[in-house]
Amino acid sequence: VVGDTLIVAAGKKLYKLRAKNGEVLAEADMAESNMYSVAPPLYADGKIFVQLDSGVIQAFSYDTMESLWVYKDKLKGQSLTPIAYSYGYIYTGFWNGEDEKANYVSLSVKDENPKEKTEEKEPRWVYTAKGGFYAAGCAVTEKFVLFGKDDGERQSLGKSKIISLNKTNGKLADTLSVKGDIRSGVVYSEEEKAFYT
Repeated sequence: VVGDTLIVAAGKKLYKLRAKNGEVLAEADMAESNMYSVAPPLYADGKIFVQLDSGVIQAFSYDTMESLWVYKDKLKGQSLTPIAYSYGYIYTGFWNGEDEKANYVSLSVKDENPKEKTEEKEPRWVYTAKGGFYAAGCAVTEKFVLFGKDDGERQSLGKSKIISLNKTNGKLADTLSVKGDIRSGVVYSEEEKAFYT
């Protein structure tokens, strides 16, 4: 929901709808479909970010609905993890299977080449892990980004991790071992000074 509009993705189309009656105000073509992307589009910084199949994220201008850039993850994967935004950057992960590798990435939201509508965005950093990231939303603090991962095995009997990375350069800060897959977001409580998942 952005103001009095809804932003929805269906098939290979992105729609801006009037919230009160569903009238289509604008639409745009997307680079891929969103069949395996279960997270809703994110609005931040005047832009819409949509997760698509094959590890693709596409950015659109909210005002014009024109494409701004496209990120194509090298390991591809399903886009099952909600995008988080913080101070000009987005964070999300992908999933290729319980015992396959997948990436968690940080991307600048900036449109470096306004003349090109679908230029390929380069990540600020990439973190790769076996098991990947299934619905593994992150908490972003002033210095760190925290998220969970699958355990890397076919059954949920192994050890997975809560991962803390430096949010600027993606360097590993710390991990916490947890039994089974972590398939939920991490949230931070300012009052408790604690993270929950």
